[in-house]
Amino acid sequence: MQAYAVQKPGDEWVTEISQTNHEPQGAEVVVTVRNSGVCHTDIHLAKGGYDLPGGEFLSMADRGVSYPVVMGHEISGTVDRVGPDATDIAIGDTVVVYPWLGCGKCESCGIGAENLCSEELNAIGIARPGGYAHEVVVPHQKYCVNLQELDPVWGSTLACSGITSYSAVRRILPQDQDAPVLVCGAGGVGLTAIAMLSAKGHRNTMVIDQSSDNFALAKEHGARLTVRTNPSMDVAQLSEALASRPVAILDFVNSGETAQKHFSLLAKGGTMVQVGLFGGGFTISTALLTLQQRSIVGSYVGTLSDLQDVVQLALDGHLPRPPIDTQSMNIDNLNAALTRLAEGKGRGRLVLQT
Repeated sequence: MQAYAVQKPGDEWVTEISQTNHEPQGAEVVVTVRNSGVCHTDIHLAKGGYDLPGGEFLSMADRGVSYPVVMGHEISGTVDRVGPDATDIAIGDTVVVYPWLGCGKCESCGIGAENLCSEELNAIGIARPGGYAHEVVVPHQKYCVNLQELDPVWGSTLACSGITSYSAVRRILPQDQDAPVLVCGAGGVGLTAIAMLSAKGHRNTMVIDQSSDNFALAKEHGARLTVRTNPSMDVAQLSEALASRPVAILDFVNSGETAQKHFSLLAKGGTMVQVGLFGGGFTISTALLTLQQRSIVGSYVGTLSDLQDVVQLALDGHLPRPPIDTQSMNIDNLNAALTRLAEGKGRGRLVLQT
């Protein structure tokens, strides 16, 4: 079976490998991959980890990742084979795969929050072979969410960008529908968050980005104001451009630079949700954190329940489809896509198709 893998941390390219076919056991499901989204997390896997403050580095290997890694965690496809205990799924079903698996035994996993598991990194496309392959092994049928009539290309992206946006938006609601909310980053994940805020009835979403490429789409999805920024823009200039202090900020970039600026913008009593993984660090005044009653919240992907909710939102017509570029899955297209993401040139979502 053909697959594409990063052989070791720091590799710039993926290479082609062969995998053996798997006969599913228990409630396992084997899905033939039809669509696999390319995500910035793949860049960190190829790089080998995340940048931390002070020049330190969080190694993927230290988190439990073994190389070579078959990446790809935004997967939709067709059920090809099922284990004897997988009775609630049928061969031929079109599904999106929930990839953010934990140990399945701890308290977090027990309440359905496997993305919070601290016992074992078990995510598909990170710790387990993922969707840059002909097929993927899903350890239990419950992680296969039926897409019904939903476009499976779009459906694949919901497993990461969809639930990442949804989970982040949940952390700042409820809000007064006219309260200023700031979205940092108008890429595919940011656009989805803007649409979700709009679907929840919010009417005052502001968007900032260093590129204006997606500003028209941001406004179509419900943004009231868009502001193009640059690294030299200080807090005072950004505050003047926004004309109001946001009560909530969703930072889909989350570098040390953006976090520092955004925390200074936040209204008293406001919440800043850090979502992106660009890395770095920033300094806060512990006294001002108390006196101004601000909150900083980390938000990483989402739960299986989140994925089920997002798929239903899309099926019900409450979620506009973000811009998605589709290309054939081959080694040249995959390496080119990873290069574009690493260079910060990715806009919207990219899905590779078999």
